[in-house]
Amino acid sequence: MKCDKHTMLLYAVTDRAWVGEQTLYQQVESALKGGATCVQLREKQLGDADFLQEAIQIHALCQQYGVPLFINDNVDVAVKCHAEGIHVGQSDMAAAKVRERVGERNSVRINSILTDIIAHSGDGALKMSPEMQEAVDVFTDFMYQGVYYNPIAKGEERKVQNILGSIWEYYVNHIDELPVVYQSIADDEGPQRAVCDYVSGMTDSYALEVYSELFIPAAWTIK
Repeated sequence: MKCDKHTMLLYAVTDRAWVGEQTLYQQVESALKGGATCVQLREKQLGDADFLQEAIQIHALCQQYGVPLFINDNVDVAVKCHAEGIHVGQSDMAAAKVRERVGERNSVRINSILTDIIAHSGDGALKMSPEMQEAVDVFTDFMYQGVYYNPIAKGEERKVQNILGSIWEYYVNHIDELPVVYQSIADDEGPQRAVCDYVSGMTDSYALEVYSELFIPAAWTIK
């Protein structure tokens, strides 16, 4: 989520070492009653299962006060408890570096990276500037750790395989429905190669759109 000025007026960060005679839940509730406009749940000692259970309870409490909850440095817990955001510490500045050097949107990032490669390549070698290479390396590490190897994302792999497999099989058997350039590839290198190239170039949203058009019945009513 994008935070406005109101959200950040009084940012409360939990610390189990300072709860005193209160439970952490009671301390957060006291902070909310005192006017906290945002809560960050920070747990360095709890295991993921206990952290998640606590996060679900704290999130429900924050919702009662209309206050967003941010989870500190744990993507899994943030997603599973439906928190409004995740806080990334100074030691992991992937998002900040990528936005600063590469851009906010995918289209801008691609343009920035390609422009940098064109400007710094030569002598038969593709190169990036040191600044762009660092941003790309940080972004790659972040994507593998937070997305590609994320247990939640991995749990969706079977669905993705079914969707892409169905699209691939359909076009292998309907080459005439491919764009002309891929029909030419099919003539030269075979239908499987052509469809593989076509499907691999799809964005996530476009793949879902194609799958829906091919296999999901359209809604209709009788008037």
